[in-house]
Amino acid sequence: MKLRTLILSTLCLLSTYAIDLGAQGGYHFGIKAGPTLANQTWNEGERRMLFAYHGNVFVESRDPNDRGALYAQLGMHTRGSSIRLLTFGSNVDNGYKFQNVSLQVGAKKNVSSGLNFQPYYFAGIRGEYNVSNNLLEIIERYCTGNTQIVCNFPDPVFINKITYGITIGGGLILSESEFFSPTIEFSFSPDMSYQYQQPSLGNIPNPMGGTTTLGERQIRNVTFEVSLVLKFLREVIYTD
Repeated sequence: MKLRTLILSTLCLLSTYAIDLGAQGGYHFGIKAGPTLANQTWNEGERRMLFAYHGNVFVESRDPNDRGALYAQLGMHTRGSSIRLLTFGSNVDNGYKFQNVSLQVGAKKNVSSGLNFQPYYFAGIRGEYNVSNNLLEIIERYCTGNTQIVCNFPDPVFINKITYGITIGGGLILSESEFFSPTIEFSFSPDMSYQYQQPSLGNIPNPMGGTTTLGERQIRNVTFEVSLVLKFLREVIYTD
C-alpha cells in the first residue's frame, strides 16, 4: 500500500511539473481516442483479446528547439479479456471488463527523418483507479439459478481498485502546422501490479456435487491501443 501511495503521489507531482513547464512560452493540449485491444495474463486458463475503446485529454510542454517534451494525460480505459466457455453443449461468449480512470505522465521525443510525416516515441508511467467492472453481472448471468454451470469466475471482492504500470509507444504527426497537429499514435501498456488477486479458496460448492478448491489467481492487464490525436497549441507571449 505504501508503494502504491508513493507512485500515485509521484504521478501527481510530475503532472503539475509538466503543466508548469509547458506554460513557459506556451503549451500543447488536446484529446486522443480510439480502439483498444485488451488482454490479461492469468496463472491459469486461456484468454482472448477484448475489443473496446479509450479516450484521454492531455497537456504537453512546448519545446521550440525540438529536444523533447513532458506530457500528462487523464482518461478512461477499458482493461480486460474475452472468454469462451463450453457449457452443456453450448458456447458462452463474454468478457471481463474493468473500466479504469488512468493518469499517465512521461516524456516524448521527435525522431529526425526524411519522411513527410514526423515520427516520435514516448514512455511514461501510469496510475489507475477502477471505477466499474462487470464481474458481478457475469456471475449473475451464468452462475446462478437453474442454469448454473461450473464457472469459477473471479469474485469482485478480490479486485484491486488501484493499479499501476508503464506505457511505451510512438506515433506519426500527419500534418503539423503552428497551432494544430493531427496525429496517429500507437501504445503498449503492460501493468506491473495485479488488477485481481485471489488466494486459494477451499470448500467451494460444486454444481456437479460435493465441493472443490479454487487455486490462487493473479491477473495483470496488458493493453494495445491506437489513438487519433488532435493536438493544439496555446501560445503565451510575454511583453514588458
